[in-house]
Amino acid sequence: MDHFKKKTKYILITGCSSGIGYETAKYLKDRKFNIIVSSRKTIDVKRLSEEFDHSIHLDISSSKSIKKAYSLIKKIIKNNYIYGIFCNAGYGQWGALEDLTINLIKKQFDANIFGHIELINLFIPYMRKQNEGRIIFNSSVLGLVSLPYCSAYNATKFAMEAFASSLRLELINTKIKVSLIEPGPIESNFNINALKHFKKISINKSFHKKKYLKFKKYFNRSKNSFTLPASSVAEKVYTALKSNNPKSQYYVTLPTYILSYSRFLPNPIFEKFLTLISKSRD
Repeated sequence: MDHFKKKTKYILITGCSSGIGYETAKYLKDRKFNIIVSSRKTIDVKRLSEEFDHSIHLDISSSKSIKKAYSLIKKIIKNNYIYGIFCNAGYGQWGALEDLTINLIKKQFDANIFGHIELINLFIPYMRKQNEGRIIFNSSVLGLVSLPYCSAYNATKFAMEAFASSLRLELINTKIKVSLIEPGPIESNFNINALKHFKKISINKSFHKKKYLKFKKYFNRSKNSFTLPASSVAEKVYTALKSNNPKSQYYVTLPTYILSYSRFLPNPIFEKFLTLISKSRD
């Protein structure tokens, strides 16, 4: 495997139009990493190409787009290789389960987890040959605990946690390491995008209309006292890429630490605590 040491290592990041993906790409570029940024919208791909050497179109919810991006990446890296993949793209579909159509739920899974699984499957054989690699998932505090009106998003992030844990064990005897980043409130367009998807449900016809109207006000808040800059996530990604033995999970914000450890409370107390957390979003 010594011949791989002389080759250039590339890092692929999904969902780089703004927020965590963009800030992580900038952070890694400033530290001399070779970055391939990707975005779903052509206008963002063009904008990013002015700042990064390699900007590609990738709609992670489209199998056709994933395959085209994979072919393009192979042309970009030539005889070099993909060392790291930061699976960041995704969005939040809020709403009570009874108001979510199966189509909305499927789209949530396609964007948040299924597309990344397909992407990773394409690169694992190459990582095995080079016997080196980092697969990093941008999960969520909502991959650790469930809150009401987040069932679809919760389910995708819980699935991501399980998938990453199983994949880590499957690769245990290799130098391909799998890590999860666990953000909480981060400065990004997450709430703005969540509001767009939230409007896809029939709010005015819902039993939960009053709650939804309060949610809309919550989504319009830019941040709270616990919110950290997106660079806080970038620092964790950098650490996972550089470490010889990266952690399985990297917590980012104070709410993530609190909610993670609160899971050890007796379930009735834990669920009452989560109810209080949910009310704080009104």
